[in-house]
Amino acid sequence: AKKLAVLAMDNNIQQVIHSPLGRAADTAEIVCQTAELPAQVNEAIQERNFGLWQGKCFDDLTDEPNFRDVFYIKTSV
Repeated sequence: AKKLAVLAMDNNIQQVIHSPLGRAADTAEIVCQTAELPAQVNEAIQERNFGLWQGKCFDDLTDEPNFRDVFYIKTSV
């Protein structure tokens, strides 16, 4: 996030707009404090929260119930 703040300063970024999810807000806070920028939460860019699947690798979820339904994976017949 601190490297991102340096990029923001080097590229004349004037504001950080982020989703309301925790990791986005945490990153935005670090960037904004470091680069002295204002932040704004925008619900329209909200990411998906996958609940118990959050943070797991895609390959680790393939055997989970409803995995194919969530990711619309069609199997060959």
